[in-house]
Amino acid sequence: MKNIVLETYNGKSDPKEHMLYFNTKMVITAASDAVKCRMFPATFKGTTMAWFTTLPRGSITNFRDFSSKFLVQFSTSKTKQVTIEDLYNVRQSEGETLKQYVKRFSATSVKIEESEQHACARAFKNGLQPGKLNSKLSRKPARYMAEIRTRANTYILDEEDDAFKRRCTKKEKDGELGDASPEEKRTKERGESSKKRDRKVRTREKTAKEPLYPRRENFERRRPWHQADPRRREESGKSLNAHLTELLREVKANHAVEEGEKETDPPRVALDKTKWCEYHRSAGHETGDCFTLKNEIERLIRAGRS
Repeated sequence: MKNIVLETYNGKSDPKEHMLYFNTKMVITAASDAVKCRMFPATFKGTTMAWFTTLPRGSITNFRDFSSKFLVQFSTSKTKQVTIEDLYNVRQSEGETLKQYVKRFSATSVKIEESEQHACARAFKNGLQPGKLNSKLSRKPARYMAEIRTRANTYILDEEDDAFKRRCTKKEKDGELGDASPEEKRTKERGESSKKRDRKVRTREKTAKEPLYPRRENFERRRPWHQADPRRREESGKSLNAHLTELLREVKANHAVEEGEKETDPPRVALDKTKWCEYHRSAGHETGDCFTLKNEIERLIRAGRS
């Protein structure tokens, strides 16, 4: 009896399980009823010891009476009985291995009575993720959990072997690139297409370093003449007007173009008499704004008579 080690009970777990554990130990040692009564309090601690000290002296006559009072006192700590409905709520989660699911389901179903083992097998199949074992059980259903465990062992070995090979492949891949630089690793993994993407990234980075808004003089130079600064537009108009006037006089001297006919029809809008067209010899628009003259000059250029 001196070499027996007994687990303690603090009143938080199922008292029936502790009683079963204690009785098993006592059967092994062939302890008498009186020895059981003296050894049982040695497993108490916390709330159970506090309860035992409040018992009146001489209130315990035998171990059966002692165990009955113990079970009644801590009946609220009794573990909820597992039912078949509870087993149907046990399901293999995403990413959980077959070995983990079998172990978790077995720990729950071990408290189910032997007569309901067929229902346990159906509950296991119900919570199983799609896979090889699920297909096998669909074609040939199992009647007992023992049969399911036997079948599952083969698929567990296959699953572990596949996982081992994937880990080895990953290690070999990492080993090949272990001494390579980060840039070489990226190139090997992504291939030639990655080089094009890298060039695009560098181009975007280079562009991002340029100022968001260009200098004003560059901006004014790029904009169309009619959107430019009013002073620039006015100077540009004067220059164009003088250029076309000079060009018109030159082509007239060479008899390359004749003067345009004067507009005799009354204008629909009031004419601006401050503007004079050298080509039409009439007021209303500048020579540089004359579309007829521009078209005529373009015609001469195309004809090779500029």
